[in-house]
Amino acid sequence: MIEVGKIVRPHGVRGEIKVRIPDELIEMAPGMTEVLLAGESSARKVMASRVHQGAWLLKLEGVETRNLSESLRGKSVSVLESELPRSSAESILPTELLGMQVQDNDGNLLGYLTEVLATGSNDVYVVTRPNGRELLLPALQSVVHDINGDSRIIKVTIPDGL
Repeated sequence: MIEVGKIVRPHGVRGEIKVRIPDELIEMAPGMTEVLLAGESSARKVMASRVHQGAWLLKLEGVETRNLSESLRGKSVSVLESELPRSSAESILPTELLGMQVQDNDGNLLGYLTEVLATGSNDVYVVTRPNGRELLLPALQSVVHDINGDSRIIKVTIPDGL
């Protein structure tokens, strides 16, 4: 299972939930058949799914009321890796980057990637430093030099001014 988003809030009164997911996954979201919510041991069947105003709206098995959907607020949503689109065998989805160690070119630990923000021109990586502060890095080739999925390390050059 791969984490793809977070439940933002309930939508309507019949148990539908609004999920924030990366833009590159929004088109394939309605095809998902089951999801795993954080803290749960088994996947839930997707009863209905649609895209509405840039968000993924889900109706899950066992969630029939607004109160039940409200109790899911803030939980992460994961899907089967086999349901995710891949352009090549080596491609890494932004959600798979979460938790990776971020290092400068000399191998010094800068922190861990905790969020990928989709902006109009390029993604922005939110790196949480060991002291708890955040470092925002643009996901550009001039900044991000290497992403190693096996070792889970991202090598970056910090731009001047950051």
